Amino acid sequence: MMSLLKRSIIVAVVFFASSFGVANAATLFLTPSTQQTNVGGTVNVTVNINSDQPVNAAQGTLYYPANIFNVEQVNTNNSIFNIWVAEPTVNTSTGEISFLGGSTNAFTGSSLPVFNVVFNARGAGKGNAGFNSAEVTAGDGTGANILSTSTVTLFTVGAPSGSTSTQVVSAPTPPPAPTQIKRVAVATTTVPVSSVLSVNLYPDQTAWYSAVDNFLVTWQLPADVTDVATTLDQNPQSNPTISEGLFNNKIFGAVQQGIWYLHVRFKNSIGWGPTANYRIAIDTTPPLPFIATIKEGLVTQVSAPTVQFTTQDQPSGVASYKIFVDGSVVGSTTSTLFVLPSLSFGPHTVIVQAIDYAGNSTESRLSVTIAQPPFLTIAGIEITEEIFFGTIIAVIIIGILIGWWIGRKAKTQRKNRTIIAGRDVSTGFGVVEKNIDKLLDSCNNGSGESQMADIKFLLAATKEEIEKMKHYVSENVEEIEQ
Repeated sequence: MMSLLKRSIIVAVVFFASSFGVANAATLFLTPSTQQTNVGGTVNVTVNINSDQPVNAAQGTLYYPANIFNVEQVNTNNSIFNIWVAEPTVNTSTGEISFLGGSTNAFTGSSLPVFNVVFNARGAGKGNAGFNSAEVTAGDGTGANILSTSTVTLFTVGAPSGSTSTQVVSAPTPPPAPTQIKRVAVATTTVPVSSVLSVNLYPDQTAWYSAVDNFLVTWQLPADVTDVATTLDQNPQSNPTISEGLFNNKIFGAVQQGIWYLHVRFKNSIGWGPTANYRIAIDTTPPLPFIATIKEGLVTQVSAPTVQFTTQDQPSGVASYKIFVDGSVVGSTTSTLFVLPSLSFGPHTVIVQAIDYAGNSTESRLSVTIAQPPFLTIAGIEITEEIFFGTIIAVIIIGILIGWWIGRKAKTQRKNRTIIAGRDVSTGFGVVEKNIDKLLDSCNNGSGESQMADIKFLLAATKEEIEKMKHYVSENVEEIEQ
């Protein structure tokens, strides 16, 4: 029920009575106004509204150069809006972030935060970021669109410098004076309470930041307060006492590297209250250059070698080291040693990126080659697995070829012997046949018919047997040959 009520409030505020004729008086823009970084660096921007009339809703599409940036994070932690019909949604294919948000309160100011985006630079080049179909809704009950202009921000991403990657921002414009509030203070009997400060560019007092630009500070203004005093310095205990009027937000000028403290103090009819102190830590310097090494050597048989590295950083210190192998992240560590995952044989590119607490980074690049270990060692000679099994296969193939050659040669020899044997057998039987023929002729011409008849019979029978043997031997010789 509450979700439906919130949605109805936003839709009514944004779309109802958009033609009531209220003068356009709001600007939608990004801070910082110009961004420059290197490939691998990050860019932190905030979508802001500048309006001299109360506003309580905004919608539109933020476009960005998707060819050189990935969106790393989007958050609405410090937004003036507390109701979101459509929280900032990223479309990576078109390079757009759509949003529709509003608030039950109305705000007026020079730099009212809507949401924050952290971009990661993935390619070199230039591109613009700006707004499409944007509207800013008046918070005076009319619901009119009072957006007059929206600005374009130029992003520039340089090629990797080889050792550093850090964000550099152009000099910001001087901040405007705070918008004064006119009202009658509520009577009280005690001094004001301390304020709770919200800083759009530096939302976490305990963190370090690399962004350098004008920044907006907002606070809730108690009903009894008549004066506000502020100061920005590097003294954590300062107590401002000079009134600047009555206002609930102020844009402060950019601060340089170091730790700064923002002090805001309220005054009422009784006197000045306690000071609210807010820490802002800036580090725009990347870690010192360093050289990463491989503990086992740049050519090693260890498949998971250890990479060694160390560097220093001022003022925030080194937060962690991120390790890449062949372009992919394989891990991160706060130590100065990292065991790489098991790598395949061959060369690999290793990058160690040192990152400080503000997100600035320095990297060291090296090449390591994973060599194959020997399969065995014979007489001090290392033999790899490929050489060993390759040699065995070669010996087997050579043995098969030699056996085939010997078998073929033996078969040829058997064939030759068979031919010779067949020829000799045939010749021998031929001689026997001739001799028998001669004996038969002699017997035919001799005397003694009975004796000669027996001789003829035996010789004829012998000749017949010889014929049989001849056929038999020839057939068996052919069978042996086959």
